[in-house]
Amino acid sequence: MINKNRAGDIIKKLLSFVPYEADVNIDGGENSVTRFAGSEISQNISTEDAVVTLTVYDGLKQASCSTNVTSGDGLKKISDDVSAMLASSSDGEFEYEPGCNGEVNENKKDCELNETFGIKNRAEIISRQIKKLSSEYFASGALSLNKRFVSFGNKRGAFRYSEFDEVRYNTVITHINGESGGGGCIGYNACPPDTDAAFDEAYTRAKMARDPVSIEPGQYTVILSPAAAADLLTYIVMPICAKWLTDGDSYAAGQLGKQFFGRGITLCDDAANNLTRPLFFDYEGSPRKTLKLIEKGVIENYLHDTKTARRMKTGTTGHAVTHAGDGGYAMNIVMQPGSTTIEDMIGSTERGLYISELHYTNYVNPRALLVTGLTRNGTFLIKDGKLCEAVTNMRFTQNLKDAFNNVTAAESKTTPADTYYSATIAPSLRIEGFCFTGKS
Repeated sequence: MINKNRAGDIIKKLLSFVPYEADVNIDGGENSVTRFAGSEISQNISTEDAVVTLTVYDGLKQASCSTNVTSGDGLKKISDDVSAMLASSSDGEFEYEPGCNGEVNENKKDCELNETFGIKNRAEIISRQIKKLSSEYFASGALSLNKRFVSFGNKRGAFRYSEFDEVRYNTVITHINGESGGGGCIGYNACPPDTDAAFDEAYTRAKMARDPVSIEPGQYTVILSPAAAADLLTYIVMPICAKWLTDGDSYAAGQLGKQFFGRGITLCDDAANNLTRPLFFDYEGSPRKTLKLIEKGVIENYLHDTKTARRMKTGTTGHAVTHAGDGGYAMNIVMQPGSTTIEDMIGSTERGLYISELHYTNYVNPRALLVTGLTRNGTFLIKDGKLCEAVTNMRFTQNLKDAFNNVTAAESKTTPADTYYSATIAPSLRIEGFCFTGKS
């Protein structure tokens, strides 16, 4: 893997070929995964790569080009290619503005995850877990160790480098008749995940999932696991991206500083939270800090890169993911916990559904905050305060403004859940009147 000194050398060499204002991004690492299916390890693979992206600016013109060839010849070629692209580019909206002002925290990487989740130990972990299953069940899934690094530099002498280990684990345990339960976890340098607990949770759900009943669509009280809650939270946060606002695709347009969700909803993007991805600068090199997104139901901030910030006459929030002006995206979503336990939430629910996992979630209309998706791997009826029989998978179509104005309880404990960019930290939630529109 490219270390800090090597990344600095690559950036310095590449910038020496370029007569323009320029940014260089390097993103890569070693990705190792052990997959298992039918209660047998089926694959061990490891890949290593690094992608170097050069973005150059000349007045209002901008061009980008990428390569994974880091030799001197490879770097010279990308500089020639991007210069040719720049010459034929049309004018953009803004001249170059560096986004890398301010100090950046240095994350301290340890070797614990590499020692615990190396190839031999991954096989031992999975084999140990599979031995817990009775002969009627089989397990499938994957356990991966991703050793990542990200680096940034520009012609003005800025340089950033961060490296971290990330472990992702997911499993589905299936009965010979087809019923299944799922579980998973994610962790980083400071907080390795508990894969055994995730496996045990999946096995418990699989055993509870036997002989599911079919129920009619309609509105139900639901209790969402942290993973299911985190899935919906990402769909609340994505449209807070400033580019979505300027494109007319966001529910949050004109809502800054206004009450939009229930007072129990507080979210921030917190790069300093040890349970989330420890990356303290964005694609433009800007510092990533704790940013309030929603405070007691009030939308507090939009997510910006330098281009959307200039368009809306404000400052970048340190959330760029490209140099194209795509706006800002949150990678460290953290929801404030509530004050109750999952046992009390279930015990105080007369009739409802417990949802272990959602999937295929997508927008029907982001301007109306209307989403749809499916349940899977463990959905259970709640009757008179107790988990009862399993329910076949159902489709939901739900306005999330309504849903997050009808949260009646939140767990006092939060849990990292594996979402698109990183871990999202969420509690279990109880929501009244959640709308199901189909069944399997």
